[in-house]
Amino acid sequence: IRAYLTTEYVKDMGTRERLAAVTRDFRAGKISRMNRGVARKVCFLDRDGVINKEVGDLSRTDQLTLIPGAATSIRKLNQNGFFVFVVTNQPALAKGFMTLEGLSKIHAQLEWILGLDGAFVDAIYFCPHHPDKGFSGEDKTLKRECECRKPAPGLILKALEEHNLDMENSWLIGDRLCDIAAGQAAGVSKTILVRTGHDGHDADLYEERPDFVMDSIEEACELITESSKDQ
Repeated sequence: IRAYLTTEYVKDMGTRERLAAVTRDFRAGKISRMNRGVARKVCFLDRDGVINKEVGDLSRTDQLTLIPGAATSIRKLNQNGFFVFVVTNQPALAKGFMTLEGLSKIHAQLEWILGLDGAFVDAIYFCPHHPDKGFSGEDKTLKRECECRKPAPGLILKALEEHNLDMENSWLIGDRLCDIAAGQAAGVSKTILVRTGHDGHDADLYEERPDFVMDSIEEACELITESSKDQ
């Protein structure tokens, strides 16, 4: 027996209601649109300060609290045919504040909470590195410059390698200018800075500017879905 991850259309249709739902999806073209051979529109989301509240080096599941409207906003992206990828710097790993196992638990908790509202993310890409040394208990193997720590575009480029993405219909939502810089370097079509989380506090460090500034992920996803209805 073998198993594999897929983002294609998979649905149990063992009841009359599910069969009817699959039939509707087939007639609407949803099944064919989710074929891996078809490039799909995509939205990249920063995690801390965009989906969940910023607490500073979040390292425990009890620190994880969603920003109001985040789950319903992600569900709206799901329902409108978007890939939804989380791209997040997680320097707490390099600083020794948590382990990979701890991060896996946090992401499992995040996906569970989203699932309670019928929302999901297709993948989570994270950077474990941090360039600055001097933290007690730090992981020296992770204390280095890399190509995946935003503003570098490595996380987004990895998603592009692993999935068939329509980058002409791609969006990124972040709360810092380093998110915006990473998206633009990777060829994301439109970028949105939200005023939650860090609220663009690093603007002095970057020349890049977002295409839009919104109050929250809820407002941002409303713009994205309205702008992409015919795509």
